[in-house]
Formats: sequence, structure tokens, C-alpha cells
Amino acid sequence: MALIEGAFPFGVEVVTSIRNDTRLVVEAGAFDRDYDPDVSDVFLLLGYDYNRAIASTQSGLLTIELSAEKMEFRTSRQAAGSRAPTVAGKAAADLIKSRLTGGVIPGFRPIQSRDEELPGGGRRTVVQRGMLCEVNLVSRVTPIANLTVR
Repeated sequence: MALIEGAFPFGVEVVTSIRNDTRLVVEAGAFDRDYDPDVSDVFLLLGYDYNRAIASTQSGLLTIELSAEKMEFRTSRQAAGSRAPTVAGKAAADLIKSRLTGGVIPGFRPIQSRDEELPGGGRRTVVQRGMLCEVNLVSRVTPIANLTVR
């Protein structure tokens, strides 16, 4: 059975869309005030798609830890193994192993953020506070995600 784990760094600019030159910076502590592991239900999704949910915190298949440097997550072995409760869990493990998926982007409801125009027409969103709703496994937009399957 497999275990999926990874991290999203705080304070680092990541590209969320190459086509639109959209970038994201989540500041350290942005999710701290509004994330309660006993109440919040955060989903691990394959490609922003709730129809491809892998695990959630309330199901007990996903654990999230927040620190000053990063958001770390880990699934239980049951979430992505050969007997995974969802097809997406097995698919995610296979995509990570084949290196077709290797990025992590948090999905959140912004509470306090600002948009900045970039030279050349792009946009950067800086999030100071947000409610964490999902962790998305995506293509390699965040090579420092340390996304692994064990």
C-alpha cells in the first residue's frame, strides 16, 4: 500500500498558470487562525477536481501540519494503495511515481490578500490570511513540493 506526502512552502512565489502568468505567494501563518484539525475538513484532490478526491482530514485519511516554513500533508496508506477507497487515490500514486504529477497548490477562501500586477501583464496574489479548503496535486508547478509516494 502507498503513502502520499508532500509540502507547500510559505513565502515562496509559485506559478499557478503559465498561460496567464499567474503567481501565488502564501505568507507564513496565512492558514493558522482558520484551520482547526478537529473541525476543518480539508480535501486532497487530484487536479482541483472534487470528483477525484483522494482523502480528507475528517475521514482520517489525511493529516495536515502547518509550520512557519510550510504546509505538510500525508495520507494514510489506505488512501492511495492498491485497495484505495477512491480510484483517484490509486491514480494519484501512479502519476506521482511516473513524475507526471509533482506539484502542490493549496485551495483556500481568501480572507485577506492583495493582487499585484507584474511587468508584462501577469498577476501575483499574495495571501496573508485564508481558510484552507483543499490541497491540490497538480503538474510540476511547485518543484519544491517534495511530493512522494512510499
